[in-house]
Amino acid sequence: MNKALNNMNNKFVIGLFFCIVLNLLPIVLSSTIIPGFHSSGIYPFVVGLNYIIQAGVIIFYFVIIKKIKLKRNLLILAFYFMFFQWVSLLITSMSGRNVVYFDYLNAIIRFISVFAFICIPSQLRISTKSLYTFMNLIIWLGLFASIYNIAVNFSGIINITNISNPYAVNFQSFYLNRNSFAQLLFFSIIANTYLFFRKEKGNSPRLLVNYLIFGVNIIATLSRTAMLSVSLFIFIFYVLLYRKKVAPKIVMLVIIIITGGIILSQESIVNFITNMLIRQDMGTTNRSNLWRIGVEFLDIKSLIFGTGYFTSKELIKISGYSHVQFHNFYIETLVGGGIVDLILHSLLIGYVLRKINHIIKNDRTTGILYFTGYISLGVYAMFESVSFVSMGYVDSFFIIFFMTVPILYANSFINSNSDYDIDT
Repeated sequence: MNKALNNMNNKFVIGLFFCIVLNLLPIVLSSTIIPGFHSSGIYPFVVGLNYIIQAGVIIFYFVIIKKIKLKRNLLILAFYFMFFQWVSLLITSMSGRNVVYFDYLNAIIRFISVFAFICIPSQLRISTKSLYTFMNLIIWLGLFASIYNIAVNFSGIINITNISNPYAVNFQSFYLNRNSFAQLLFFSIIANTYLFFRKEKGNSPRLLVNYLIFGVNIIATLSRTAMLSVSLFIFIFYVLLYRKKVAPKIVMLVIIIITGGIILSQESIVNFITNMLIRQDMGTTNRSNLWRIGVEFLDIKSLIFGTGYFTSKELIKISGYSHVQFHNFYIETLVGGGIVDLILHSLLIGYVLRKINHIIKNDRTTGILYFTGYISLGVYAMFESVSFVSMGYVDSFFIIFFMTVPILYANSFINSNSDYDIDT
């Protein structure tokens, strides 16, 4: 690849962040300016146009203009994501089920996503400075959404311990639902943790304030999955980072004891946590029924190849549920693409985890941060629909944050004389 890419500096990671924001715009438009826009026929067109812009620019610049050499095994993996989805749609159609035609297009999109956000980045790399820039941009997005949420829901948030029904409030910032907002806060806290443990002079006070703002907002969402995932992330990251040091563990234990004591001394807080956050009486809030339906959809053929992702969503509607997702990444992948697609995702994630292992060997703190992020993501995926290789805001955010960026950063530790080329 042309060495002129050395002069790109932060442009590529800023471009990746722009991809996230570009996909967020239709959501913001629907939630703040044109209510109901997400239910209109124009909405998928706008989402599709945004996808074409982001993927098209990346592919055109690096493949057509810079003519980078791509790894054959990753190209084959990208092709498999498309090919086996077409196989599943063919089998579904032959079995007498109606296939949602968008699934055929989605199969192509799956190839393009892996091609643009995995294959191409596998041949590029970013510096520590660029990673810092990307994480900082995620933090600013999280802060903007959090401050907006506090501004429009101020009275409700300060009286949140007085609510009697968790569904009577919906503190969602400029998102369409509070789970999506909580998802952003999950990413923002990981990014804030990256900056915090870099320990750059003068950063700590600002980042501690960020933690407070994100913490208040994630509690306001009442999203149990996000709060559990964030708690696991912070705890496991801290333990792994200081596994050989006693003093930090003592500090964490003291903080937990003091915080627990304060909480237990306030009956209103205890009641709020029990009734609004834990919500034991509500269980999985109907998710278990959706999971059961997903399993019931599977027969011997669909267990192997699935039924198609959009087709499976129609099956949920036919069953009488208003949901369009299974709220479980593993079941959703199994129903949408079968065991084959679950294996393909495992290969993709395995590739990224090998990259993260390489980061650990060279930048232990950042490597542990991403490794811990994947652990918490695995838990998050048990209760929410996580997606990587389709189009839209969720897919773009997850694949860029958890796959593209760690791949780019891991490559920065590859010897400059190797097959990798430098982009920053």
